[in-house]
Amino acid sequence: MPIPSFSLQRVVRRWLRAINPTEKALLKGYHLEAFLGLQQINIDYNFLYAALNFWDSDHHVFVFRGNEVCPLPDEFAAILGYPTNATPATPGTVEEGKTTIGAFLGLDANMLAEIVVGDKVNLEKLVKHHFRPSKNMTEQKLNIRALVFCLLNHYLLSNNNGEFSDIRLIPLISQMESCYSIMPLVVAETLLSADELKKDAKSEIFKGSPLLLQIWLMERLRLLEAPADPKHYRPIALGNRKYLHQGQDEAEWASYFTHGICSIKWVVPWWGLTNMTGGSEVLVYVSLLGLSRPVYIFPYRVMRQYGLRQTIPFSDTVPPKVAVFSQARVQAWAKYYGGLPRWTVATYGFVGLSENYKLWMSSDDKAVRTKARNEESAELLIPRGRAKYESRDPANPRDHGIKTVKARPDRKRKEVPPRSSSRPKKVPNMKGPVVQKRNVSSRGYRRRNNVWVRKVQPLVEQVANPIDVDNPSPTIVCALEAERAIAVQTENVSEALASLDVSVKEAVLMEIDIGAAQKPVGVDPANVALYKTLFDDPEELE
Repeated sequence: MPIPSFSLQRVVRRWLRAINPTEKALLKGYHLEAFLGLQQINIDYNFLYAALNFWDSDHHVFVFRGNEVCPLPDEFAAILGYPTNATPATPGTVEEGKTTIGAFLGLDANMLAEIVVGDKVNLEKLVKHHFRPSKNMTEQKLNIRALVFCLLNHYLLSNNNGEFSDIRLIPLISQMESCYSIMPLVVAETLLSADELKKDAKSEIFKGSPLLLQIWLMERLRLLEAPADPKHYRPIALGNRKYLHQGQDEAEWASYFTHGICSIKWVVPWWGLTNMTGGSEVLVYVSLLGLSRPVYIFPYRVMRQYGLRQTIPFSDTVPPKVAVFSQARVQAWAKYYGGLPRWTVATYGFVGLSENYKLWMSSDDKAVRTKARNEESAELLIPRGRAKYESRDPANPRDHGIKTVKARPDRKRKEVPPRSSSRPKKVPNMKGPVVQKRNVSSRGYRRRNNVWVRKVQPLVEQVANPIDVDNPSPTIVCALEAERAIAVQTENVSEALASLDVSVKEAVLMEIDIGAAQKPVGVDPANVALYKTLFDDPEELE
């Protein structure tokens, strides 16, 4: 098995230990200060090559015991402490790199002729020119740019060309100074390298970021000790965390993945992710752009990484044809990726998979997949009946399992005469303005309506769109979607809903599942009548 050269790694480690506080502050401007701690971690290639045995090149997911996980750009960014909602950076061209490298790194004509060789950069000569102490602010800035170039070449966008690097990384550093995110590019190169190695493990060495892939896999598979204080965790402390399992060779790691105590951690709280880039309502895949060609991921197959219930996607996840790479397409991609919706990461995760989803995932027959999708939609969209949650993981109290609904016959709606007086009634102990209470004689409905006015109305006032409190059904829909942080960006929604009565909590859980079965983002207008039927019928609330 080929092993990459570690000469550049030794140079980078010495350089990181030698920088002064001013240069550390400059490095922090690139959001790469985490490498001051991550540079202590050695890449375990036996671990990575063993994990490639479980890599699905068609859908770009790791499949561990029937569970699919995929590295996402926001997760790589969280590992480094990188901004997760920044504008994506686009790959530069060789011509752009050649014309900007001289002024960008402060190289004169003679040094430029020595360092630049065709479309490559001689890293050894670049390090000799810039790895030196200096008190001049301009020279320190140029030295940090050279250090960032070496960090990209070794840790994030590695090409394993020894002492030579790709000159197209120079325009990326300029974009990083303008707060552009290179994480989609890093994930794309890593996935493309995994595809090549899956075909032939001896064809090449890992490209992209094998270090971030190793950390991501170990976090997901619970192979790293959890931090003592997750709320105040910093990525720079990752090198000090203890390994819970270590394999001696590739065969031992492969045996552990197959037969060992290997479980997936779907939501990693110390990453601090509140939302991540998800899929659109039109395409089932998301395109990521590498240095030379695009690659595709399928967020609808890994919804549990967002803390959502895994449901069958609205369309089969068929890999699209690879488009022709052109500069015009690069600009169009940047606009496309920046406009993708952000799915909110729930604080709790769903562990189990439905039998219909397992059938859909394992079958190659289009008719079987369509039947499984229709049966799951019918089960999750039944509006009537009482929900029952069966836990799939007894050791995990947050696993709500798979919901089963026992249908019951429809009941006749009672005709309730209107009150003689329509004057607004003030509810006791109600905070806020007087509102018109619903004129329904059902006692259970009035009790729940009072709970709504006293406890949930102050929460809904934070929603961006105004809500008509005289019609509680759409309001409850918006509150449920807000609890999932689907419709709004409210931080204290979960804390406010925690104070609701048990009956309202059960309704919230039931409605979350019905909403998530349709789609994880946005409020579907077609479901407003469904929600209204649930909450406006007095007999349904008794």
